[in-house]
Amino acid sequence: MNYLFIIFIVIVIIVWLCDRKKESEKEKSTSRLPNLQSSNDYKSTNERELLRRAELNDVEAQKHLISCYWYGHDEEISIDKATALYWKKRIINNARHGNEMARGLIGGSARVYDRPEGPPADYPFLFDEDLARNYHKQILEGANAGEASAMLPAYEYLITNKKEGFKYLLRSAELGYADSYYFLMVAYNITAYNKKLNSALCPPDEYGVEDNDVDFLFAEMFKWALKGANSNSLYADKCQYHLAQHYYAEKRDRENYLKYLKMSVNNGNLEAKDRLEWYKKHSELF
Repeated sequence: MNYLFIIFIVIVIIVWLCDRKKESEKEKSTSRLPNLQSSNDYKSTNERELLRRAELNDVEAQKHLISCYWYGHDEEISIDKATALYWKKRIINNARHGNEMARGLIGGSARVYDRPEGPPADYPFLFDEDLARNYHKQILEGANAGEASAMLPAYEYLITNKKEGFKYLLRSAELGYADSYYFLMVAYNITAYNKKLNSALCPPDEYGVEDNDVDFLFAEMFKWALKGANSNSLYADKCQYHLAQHYYAEKRDRENYLKYLKMSVNNGNLEAKDRLEWYKKHSELF
């Protein structure tokens, strides 16, 4: 009788293990990117780079992919709403695992619930209202408490008054939060070029930078780009690529151009890789 009981228990355990294996395989298959089966040969460098960064949990890249796959905002990236929803789920998962940028992006959707007309019906960045409001509160509380990691998403996603939000971004970088270096570099760079060219493409308060001295703006851009390029930030390769372009276009400095371009390539940046291959074929044009 004891033997029969033991055999029964063994059979139950085997069945349970088989069921767990099937569930695990199912979870893995459903967590895969829907269009990974399509060859990367048919994707543009921009799309492949965004996908590469998105897999590294770069929330900005994930956000951009959702926008492109849902609305077709990039003519080189085909609309694919199933893939857009996949990246939306990844952002939610990132937030659950403590990613402050993901929490900030989700929190940013809280304000659409306050619109008189209500939230838009077909909007890929509409997250659960309670989740959005909780993260909105959490990020702002963290930013106001001086948490550098919360200041960046507060600036990027939550604070609509960019001049006020820029103070958070600058303070986050000054506190040594390396991911902020890239965003600060971008803010100074675009503001400087818009003021230099007197461009109407970007509203004056788009990035919240109030300084009007173009030389100062470029100097600040360069300072934060260097800090970002030499950091362990998720955006280090983007800072390196930006510096390479700066040395190419503004300084005509071949040595530093190649130095930072190769650094970016070594960190996996596909746009920098394409650029380096172009340079090897057209170095006489430098």
